[in-house]
Amino acid sequence: MPAPDLPTFTPSSSSASSNLTSPPSTLTFQNAGMFLTHYAQSIGQQLSFDYQNVFPPDYVTPPPSKRSIKRQKLDEAQEGANAVRKEQKETDNNQPPEGSMRECVVMLPAIGAIRSHAPPGACGWATKHLAKQSACFEAVQALYAKEEVDHEFKPTPSAPKETTACPNETVTTKSKACRNWDQMKESVQHRLPPKSQPGPNGQSGNGIYPCVTTPTFWSTCPPFRPDLIYATILQLQLARPAEDAPKSCRPLVLLTSQPIPVVTGDTELRMRIGDQPDVGASMRTVDCGKMKAWNQEQLGQACRFTEILMRANLQRPLRGDLSKVKWLIVPLTRDFKLSTSPGQGGTKLQRRDIAWDEVKGVADGPLSSPFDIRRDKLHDLARQTEDGMVSNPAEFARRSYIVALRTDLKPSSPHPAHPNSTILDYLLSQHPSLPAPTVPDQPILEIEMVRTPKHGGHALSSALPGSMEISFVLPELVQRHCIPASVFRTASILPHLFNELESTLIAHEMNEAIFSSKLDDILALQAITTPAACSTMEKHYERLEFIGDTLLKLVVTVQSYIGEYKSNSTRPIENTLADRHVLSSNRTLHAQAVKIGLAQYVRNKRFKAKDWLPRDWELVWTEMGDRATSAKASAASSQPILGQHQLGDKTLADLVEALIGASYIPSRDLDDVLAMIHALDLPVKGGHKWSDLAYELPPAVSTPAQPQSTLKGEEKYMKFFKGENRPKKILGYDFKDPSRLDEVLSLDMNIPQRKRAFDRYKMLGNAVLDYFIVEHLWETYPEEGPAALTNMKASRSVEGVRSALSIELGLVDLLRDGDDQTTAQVSKIVKAARTAKRKGDEARSNAIGMEWWAGVPVAATTADPLEAFIGAITHDASLSLVPARKIFDAHILPFLEAYCLPPHSLCAHPKAELIRWLQQRGCNAWSVERFYLGRQTQMPFSKGGKLNGLGTGSGEKEGSKVLLHDQEISRETGVGSIAVKKSCRVALERLRDEGMLEKICVCSTLREGGKRSKAKSNGKAKVKNGGAEAEAAVN
Repeated sequence: MPAPDLPTFTPSSSSASSNLTSPPSTLTFQNAGMFLTHYAQSIGQQLSFDYQNVFPPDYVTPPPSKRSIKRQKLDEAQEGANAVRKEQKETDNNQPPEGSMRECVVMLPAIGAIRSHAPPGACGWATKHLAKQSACFEAVQALYAKEEVDHEFKPTPSAPKETTACPNETVTTKSKACRNWDQMKESVQHRLPPKSQPGPNGQSGNGIYPCVTTPTFWSTCPPFRPDLIYATILQLQLARPAEDAPKSCRPLVLLTSQPIPVVTGDTELRMRIGDQPDVGASMRTVDCGKMKAWNQEQLGQACRFTEILMRANLQRPLRGDLSKVKWLIVPLTRDFKLSTSPGQGGTKLQRRDIAWDEVKGVADGPLSSPFDIRRDKLHDLARQTEDGMVSNPAEFARRSYIVALRTDLKPSSPHPAHPNSTILDYLLSQHPSLPAPTVPDQPILEIEMVRTPKHGGHALSSALPGSMEISFVLPELVQRHCIPASVFRTASILPHLFNELESTLIAHEMNEAIFSSKLDDILALQAITTPAACSTMEKHYERLEFIGDTLLKLVVTVQSYIGEYKSNSTRPIENTLADRHVLSSNRTLHAQAVKIGLAQYVRNKRFKAKDWLPRDWELVWTEMGDRATSAKASAASSQPILGQHQLGDKTLADLVEALIGASYIPSRDLDDVLAMIHALDLPVKGGHKWSDLAYELPPAVSTPAQPQSTLKGEEKYMKFFKGENRPKKILGYDFKDPSRLDEVLSLDMNIPQRKRAFDRYKMLGNAVLDYFIVEHLWETYPEEGPAALTNMKASRSVEGVRSALSIELGLVDLLRDGDDQTTAQVSKIVKAARTAKRKGDEARSNAIGMEWWAGVPVAATTADPLEAFIGAITHDASLSLVPARKIFDAHILPFLEAYCLPPHSLCAHPKAELIRWLQQRGCNAWSVERFYLGRQTQMPFSKGGKLNGLGTGSGEKEGSKVLLHDQEISRETGVGSIAVKKSCRVALERLRDEGMLEKICVCSTLREGGKRSKAKSNGKAKVKNGGAEAEAAVN
């Protein structure tokens, strides 16, 4: 039965709002379930699906089979033994009647029952899966008609999920930040560029873009001439345990008709070979410049040598025309010595350094030749086997490296791997048609099978010693291949080398075309390589994106700060943060990436060595005889041809941030970051040098030194609290304008101008601290990926750390102008923090005293001064980061290193652990809620809000509870996030360790140990013709 054409649905422009910030999405069978799930989550309901068997009008019930009759009798005999077990067994054995179709009904709280729509000419769907997709498709359309979803099918429910009412004065800072962040993003949607048009799957956010598949370098290479030859030495370098690669892998020479722009001096091209495992290897490339003129005969021999080498390597019938090919390969002599220290510059290569005897022997001689095994020629046999390969006479036969000439063995000797059989008998058992040997006492060849390029070549064989088969053969029965083994080992990596070389050339062309060669080519390639193209961390963009995101945030924040300060704006800080978000949002970055043509250079496809072919070489399939009919590969061209690839908007935005990171890494200079941001044409104003930013701000006015005070006693005391002689130097920094320090340390926020200054300092200080932390982590942990780096960054920049640092550095002790209640609450926090630190220090000998601030109440009053202090210093220093960096290195970094956890030691938050565990088990009906009991007490907050994390007043209790299917699992009292941690930890213990989940959860998706529980899902629901029955209870 042919598959029916599945319908799609796209909201019309007339029915959608005229004020759209993104194009309407297209609803399909494939994405309807996702949209419906999002809607169900927004209303806090769990959808139920009922499946029914439907029958055509002319349906005739088939007679019961013998197997079904036997099963029925068996079930009747067991009736009453175990009702639940029997019901589950019946469900397991319940198969839809032959010839029936499926129908699905989904219940929507806002609408009612929605039934799947059968395809034309049918009464239902062939499978339950299609029936469910159809029901979801119809349900989403019904929700759109009722305006329960928008034009992108995002939930806009008229009755959204009820949440626990949290009094404003008790919302934690983290909760406020999340709420404010969501509100801010919603408010700037109309200012952001639109998403990509919906693709074939109906979802926006993905685009189809042109893709550069071939660097233009090859198409610009002129034909080879004897006086136009440039040489590049290729030396294979392997990782452990194969560091001795130069001993077994001969250096080769890559010949081109013009210099390779990405190979200058002595450089290294890193390659990743294979997937499981991923083997690290590199090719040392030494630029030898232009060689002295060859003769035409030598060029022809080099072309023929390359042809035979590539035919043997790729097992393809390649033919090379010297007037068309773009490169040639020849070996160096065995005694050629290359410097062992890369990076010493280029090397001048002489024609005599090329192994011409081997080139001529391969070009003009036979592909293979028999061994001379005469008794008086054993010495010659040893010479023949040195650095040799063996194969059958056929050109495309399998080859093996000669490991050793075993003179201690002969055909009648016991086989080393099969002692019960002789070597000759074993060979005859495997190949009965082998001829009998003519020399009965000839020595034996120990050989190792060649690993071809499509299987990883010699690099993978070296990384996995012993993985290739070792065999023992008679020299008389095999022939010596014309190509030396040391040459063939190096050549087995050539497909991977040329893939890396061409990718680097494409990155070089992008670097020249878009960025005027501002980037290092290797880092540029890493920045445009996605994880889909290469899973190795140092080869794709994620680490660069991690630091580039922070650098972009720093530059945009500084520009926003300058604009706000120069305009003396009275806008709330939230407006400034919204402007910053617009400048650095993923949609803005994506739009700029598309605008400058970055998408065509992205490397998004994983390399497959088996599909690689040298460019401009001809494939002569007629040479393959009968095998020619199955050949599908065609020759590759050097002409630049644009392909197509699909990229997500987020991917392109990440690549922009990775390019910013790539511009910073070599020099660690923010001037290069500014230059890259301008080259990317991002909407960021300002100069091209960081020092130019100082001229954007009025110069700081230094306060003249005051004569030593002669006041004593009460007069001096009163003068201090009136604002005179307050400290101007903190943590080694002497403020040029002491008023900035007053704005940081004052708790009196009744003056709007002072509050705006504090908020601006905090915004600037946050970006500067993030920059210092991320740069330190990036340099300290070069082997860590973005996940570990992000976790470490979060653990070093959370509110609790900033509060602990403010207390540790003495900033909290300098706060002033607070009322009695605020001062008392701050004192409680300080006391709790110092107690926790003392206990943590005492327990550090047992390695459990890290991050002691996790259980300490947090207030913005104690956390914000650190960021505001760093921001004020940065402004006072005319935006120079040197003073702030000195304080970070001397005071902040030692504290972070002493108490923050290293990578892979970060303790998972109990709530995150609970979420992951429940998702693995397939349970969706759970929630974590806060509760508030007792009298609400109004408390002032020194920075325009409340003292978060300190409770809501005397007599009130607050806490958190975890609910599963509306049943309370745990309830713990405490302050803010501390209560959430406690309740989630207890709930996880009860659900996971005490087995409560299986007793309570009735989700159809419930799994055991991360796998779907068949018995559970079978026991909770039954499908019957004509309608759905009630769920069967499963205890």
